[in-house]
Order: sequence, then structure tokens, then C-alpha cells
Amino acid sequence: MTENSLEIFSRGSQMLAEANTIQKAKDLKDLALTAADWARRVGAGEAAITLAKAYAFEAEHRMGEMLKEIKKNPGTRPSKEDGGTMQVPPSIPTIAEIGITKNESARAQKVAALPDETFEELKRGKITIKKALDENSLCSPSKTFKKERENSTPEEDNDPKSLIGLKRYWRESNKKTKKLFLQWLKERNEL
Repeated sequence: MTENSLEIFSRGSQMLAEANTIQKAKDLKDLALTAADWARRVGAGEAAITLAKAYAFEAEHRMGEMLKEIKKNPGTRPSKEDGGTMQVPPSIPTIAEIGITKNESARAQKVAALPDETFEELKRGKITIKKALDENSLCSPSKTFKKERENSTPEEDNDPKSLIGLKRYWRESNKKTKKLFLQWLKERNEL
């Protein structure tokens, strides 16, 4: 790394400390990603690229923490309590008004929720963001089903006691059967 790039990266630490709003954190993340791309293009080396990406992850982490703390905008959807009348829009800004997308908000909050050791590995470039988020997310039912489906046998496919068989049974059932099944689960305290 050149002396000039060291100056830029030390300024990044200062900017990170000053990022006290969601918009400032987002701007720093964007700037750090641009710096990482620039470092890659000029051949500044892996250390410079990793450092720039580390600042981007730090800014995204900060953004996620702030997003978790702010009061959410409830929107203006009519509520059942007041007879279904439209409500006055609240003064709380939406994420679109803040200048970020729903996907950016969701990802930043996931990054903020990462365990410290995983986040440190991510900053050092030891693991990818996809791997960090996949390892630390709750396994969704569809992912569980896909994993079980890959390991299933033809006998299990038709066995209603297996997850595969249950899913097939559920798909092929009518509304009345589904209702009876849900009632049975509630009686057994399994739902």
C-alpha cells in the first residue's frame, strides 16, 4: 500500500467514528466498497482490498445496529380498532425516506446480529458475507425440507410420518382435511 492509501484508510477510521446516522453509515459503506474496487483495479494488493471491505462491513454493522434501535414506521394501513379509517401518516421516516432499500436494511440488520467471532472473520476476509449470513441464520422450513428431500428414500416420500410425506400429504389435501389436521395438532399441543 502506498502512503496515500494509508492516509485514506486512516481517514476511514475517523469517518466510521463520526457515522452517527444511518445515512452517514450507508455513505461510508458505499465509499469503502468503492475504495475496495479502486484498490482491486490499481493492483494495490489484497491487504488494501480487505481493509476497505472491513470498513464497509463495519459501516454496515453500525447501520444495522441503528436500524434495530429506531422506531419503525407503522404505515397508514387502516386498523380494525378504529373502524378501518385511514390514519394520519406518522412523522417517523420510512427506510425509503432514509435512503436505503428493504434489502439493504435486512442485510445490515443480519450483519449486526452476527456473533463477534464470525464478524471478525468476515472483516479479515476469512469467510464470505454469504457464508457468514447462511451459517448464522435460522434454517427456514424450505431449507430444512430441501435438505431432508436430498437425503430421503422412495419409501419416505410416501410415508406421512416423514417431513417429505407430510408435505406431499398437505399439498394433496383439501381444506377440510387440513383444518382437521391442524385441530388434531392443537389438541396434541404440537402447534
